[in-house]
Amino acid sequence: MEGTQAPTSAPVMTLDMISQEIEICRTEGVSQAPTTNKENVSVPVQVPVTKECPSLPLQRIERQSGFVGKALLFQFFSVKHVLKSDVHGGEILSNYKKSNKFTHPKWARNKIAELVVKAAVKQLKRLDKECFKILATKIVEEFPTEDLRIYYFPPITGNKKLKQKAVGPRGKAPNVYRNLIAKLSLLKKGRVAPAVEKEAPPVVSLQGEEQREWLNVNSEPWDLVCTNFAALRDVRFAKAAASNEDVTRIINQWPIFTAEKGYKLILDDFAALPDVPETQLTHAKWDQFVNELNSIRPIKSRDRVKMHWIELIEHQDTNDDSKVALQIHLLAHNLPPQKKISRRWKPSIPDCQDSMLILTETEESIDLTD
Repeated sequence: MEGTQAPTSAPVMTLDMISQEIEICRTEGVSQAPTTNKENVSVPVQVPVTKECPSLPLQRIERQSGFVGKALLFQFFSVKHVLKSDVHGGEILSNYKKSNKFTHPKWARNKIAELVVKAAVKQLKRLDKECFKILATKIVEEFPTEDLRIYYFPPITGNKKLKQKAVGPRGKAPNVYRNLIAKLSLLKKGRVAPAVEKEAPPVVSLQGEEQREWLNVNSEPWDLVCTNFAALRDVRFAKAAASNEDVTRIINQWPIFTAEKGYKLILDDFAALPDVPETQLTHAKWDQFVNELNSIRPIKSRDRVKMHWIELIEHQDTNDDSKVALQIHLLAHNLPPQKKISRRWKPSIPDCQDSMLILTETEESIDLTD
């Protein structure tokens, strides 16, 4: 109909408009919600509903309204984006994506909490228990196998009648925030010198004793560790061959062995050993070993079980291979393993024998595919 205007949609306010209205309300002492005209008609605010906004992940929000700040934190904050912006955070995401677990749980959780809390502080300046809960929830959304209580545990209200003290929020997120605030406070008072990031030392070629000293204090980068360790291999082999030191002392001389990948260096050393002629175990050498063992641990005639095995071994119809098998079976009697039963240590010979050899009656029952 003529003269009838079509209904118009309510105007949409931006963040800048919200900030201006809040400032006007503060100066005029008005406690009501911000409006867009003199008739005091409330205007709905369009809040984005997207879970993540890559274009505004670390946008700095002036803390003029606690509600608006937390709402925007919940809407725009992306744990994934924060971690990707850091080298260690990207490594954590990559490793978790492969196996749905952390390679180094303690270090990974501390690093996640540190990066996430610092990014949130850049936005809101101050965090409270609601912010900690939001951050912990977002971390668990990104890492589903994690427990929310690791990053945030709600506070406990005190009770004077029950003499129960109040406990503040706990978890990795509140702990990181408290440490950060305490450090900033000390910096303002001048009690702590600001931390200066040290540049990574340039990689230079080392020789001789310098390589040894470098390996004593460094465990990464791993490529450089392997290079320096391999360069000292001849010196290491010569020293080990000339001395009568035991393996434990040799390993203790190289702290790099205690690193996470230190065992690989030992494997590399064994792989680089010169070809050692193989010693073939013959029946004569085996008999010599058994005779020396019997001289140390002589078989008592009152042990009927042992005597039975000896009779089978010495029987003329028993071939050499069967003798070896029976002698191995007899080792459990000569050197019996111990097992604690009713607070006393007793021999567990049958268990040992069952684990040493698998006895079969027919050749068809032996699986030759393994």
